[in-house]
Amino acid sequence: MVLKESKLFRISGFAKTVLLATTMVIAGCGGGGGSSSADPYQPSVDSTAPVITLQGGNPQAVDLNAEYQEAGASADTGETVVIDSTAVDTASVGSYTVTYNVTDAAGNQAAEKTRTVNVTDPTVTVNVEIAANNNGTGNVYVIDGVQKKSVSLEAGKTYKFVHPSDHPLRFSTTADGTHGGGVEYTEGVGKSASGETIIEVTASTPITLYYFCTIHSGMGGPINVPSTSGWVAGQYDDWRSTSMRNICENPRTTSDFTDTQGTVTDENNWIRSYSNDTYLWYSELSDIDPGTISSAEGYFDLMRTDGLSPTGNAKDQFHYSQNTEEYNQYYSGVSAGYGVRFFVIASSPPRQIIVGYNEPNGPAANNSLSRGAEIISVDGEAIVDSNNVDVLNGALFPTTVGESHTFVVRDLNATEDRTFTMTSAETTTVPVKNISTLDVGGKKVGYLTFNAHIKPAETQLIDAITQLKANNIEELVLDMRYNGGGYLTIAAELGYMVAGSASEGEVFDALTFNDKYTVRDPINNNILEPSRFSSTAAGFDAPTDPTPPGTALPGLNLTRVFILASGGTASASEALINGLRGVDVEVILIGEATRGKPYGWYAIDNCGTTYSTIQFKGSNAKGFGDYSDGFLPVASADLSGAEITGCEVADDLSHALGDASEGRLAAALTFIETGSCPAEATSALSAKSGSIKLHPLSAVTGRLIQPELGKVIR
Repeated sequence: MVLKESKLFRISGFAKTVLLATTMVIAGCGGGGGSSSADPYQPSVDSTAPVITLQGGNPQAVDLNAEYQEAGASADTGETVVIDSTAVDTASVGSYTVTYNVTDAAGNQAAEKTRTVNVTDPTVTVNVEIAANNNGTGNVYVIDGVQKKSVSLEAGKTYKFVHPSDHPLRFSTTADGTHGGGVEYTEGVGKSASGETIIEVTASTPITLYYFCTIHSGMGGPINVPSTSGWVAGQYDDWRSTSMRNICENPRTTSDFTDTQGTVTDENNWIRSYSNDTYLWYSELSDIDPGTISSAEGYFDLMRTDGLSPTGNAKDQFHYSQNTEEYNQYYSGVSAGYGVRFFVIASSPPRQIIVGYNEPNGPAANNSLSRGAEIISVDGEAIVDSNNVDVLNGALFPTTVGESHTFVVRDLNATEDRTFTMTSAETTTVPVKNISTLDVGGKKVGYLTFNAHIKPAETQLIDAITQLKANNIEELVLDMRYNGGGYLTIAAELGYMVAGSASEGEVFDALTFNDKYTVRDPINNNILEPSRFSSTAAGFDAPTDPTPPGTALPGLNLTRVFILASGGTASASEALINGLRGVDVEVILIGEATRGKPYGWYAIDNCGTTYSTIQFKGSNAKGFGDYSDGFLPVASADLSGAEITGCEVADDLSHALGDASEGRLAAALTFIETGSCPAEATSALSAKSGSIKLHPLSAVTGRLIQPELGKVIR
């Protein structure tokens, strides 16, 4: 099996939102040379028998008097398999055989396959008596003739406890039941006045239950429920194998996928093995029985360390899963919405939401909804004090095309509100905007905003840098305050375009995986090699980015660059900062501390969900990669670690991006002219994250940017 070459990603993210996407794409091997005496114009005789593949388990267990559900079978030639299950008698306990046969169009008969079906009585009667307690006061239960403090039950069976009516047996998840302050467990439990308590043990039954007497304390003990998942602590199967991948509770039915019918437990088993093998901090994961968690996403959420960074922050803040189709959508540059980025200035009443920017030709731009405008209400719900967050989110962040919502807004510097209806549409993200050349103290200063390392960015960056180079710029201001990351390849290309020929071939970002993979990449099995500054384009295949692979990149040959940053500057954007510093390009940081994500991963699809789990840490050519709390702009000349020379300046939403009067750009221009930060850095508004859901473009909130499957993300 050969894995198609993947591209690295880095992107910012929080708990249930993004960083990376990749799926494995299997490439086949084709024959080329050789000779044959066969006549190519004569048809060959088909003598190959078809092969039958059974679906579902073999053997298969069926409860007495339950209906037998045939799992089915398939033939590799596509013919319908003849299934004979007439021998199965679910009214009688026993072992039965189902046969499977098929003959192809050429008359070749497959070798018969069989499945064993075991019909069993799931109800087990457990006799309970009372005996004097030899270990203390009171009484204890005697179960099946033995004084026991614990009982083992088998999942999938029903147990009938027959007990004295004056010592009614019950169940709890707490030792000694209600006597110990616990709550009686009643799921799948039935009671009768005759002294019988019945419990049906299912996959949802807790692994440990306690039995107790409702009248007398101290009589109970634990009930151990073995897993139905096949889980054995410390033992893991290969997540790459076809027997583990895409075995799904709800298999996809299109020809693009090879899903087979399975259960949530099957999906959880894959997640468990995948995490143990590739997670950067795999040794810090709890080995949780896959059969105990009822959803794959819920199980994946548990496959994350609870460890802290040296500064006391959560070590892993980027773990997330997402529907694969949604995940892929963003990196094409097209998504459903208004083409706008909102900022939550205050997330709880009195609440405030301001427009950060819009995408050209989107619904927001067409309704003149521009940076600095304040949203007063949506669909009749006042932003400032409404408690109906679902309505607010539904109107502000539509998920489908064609949704219409009513907005009341107050534009920047306006004295009156205006009302309009805005309809969601497919909007195109333009990651590179506002390219300009400014004259600052006799110097030509280039400026551009760069909002996402997505496929269209490659050509747009090449065009922008080519334009600025033609204008003979001497300084560059790169506005990445809203750039949450993406394709690491694009970051390496931009690094070269900034630094020029001096960086060509130098280490941009060296990846370190967990201690199981010190030589080879765990996903594609390639020998580990660092990402390097690239003088040629990778050539992404989106129609919106037609640059052919190998296209020579323009180089500015700068020895320093000004980067406008915020808490939304993350991942591949931070890798660019770190990579440039690694080849001695001076970075001047204007704004605030970046997000702090030196990590990345291959996000893998399984059963229609894309899973992103931290798999590697990146370091620059000098071996530095310790910026998990972000890069911090400081005025001091005595720098250490992740501190960078720069100016702390709040986000200025009262001016357009690229306006020389905008707070952060103005500070950069002042630094270029005077060599230091402005005496006072002012700003109209500073964006903060909140509990209300933000626009998918927002790294401020933690909704991450999503790359296509088969790629690595940062």
